[in-house]
Amino acid sequence: MPVRRPGCEDVCSATPALERMLGLWKEEMAVMVELIQLAKEHSDSHSASVVKSRLLVPLVPRIKLVGDLLTNARRVGFAGDQSVGIGDYLIDQMQKKLTNVSCE
Repeated sequence: MPVRRPGCEDVCSATPALERMLGLWKEEMAVMVELIQLAKEHSDSHSASVVKSRLLVPLVPRIKLVGDLLTNARRVGFAGDQSVGIGDYLIDQMQKKLTNVSCE
């Protein structure tokens, strides 16, 4: 399978940027699940375990947090324009949590 160059998109606000990031992380997760399945098919339980514990498991809380952030931003009607409101406050608070999620 050839490796394709990632698409470049202009993002003007936080919501589309988070949607793009969430989509990329979901693709990454799907590739890791496929890799784990291939390792199990070839009786390589050690590789499957390493991929799962070191790569897949740490990604799950990040995906959940970004999904929650997007859901809450949509609920409060965050538009990402120049006006400051509750949506901006919510995005800032949730972003602080996102930066504290460990990669380990």
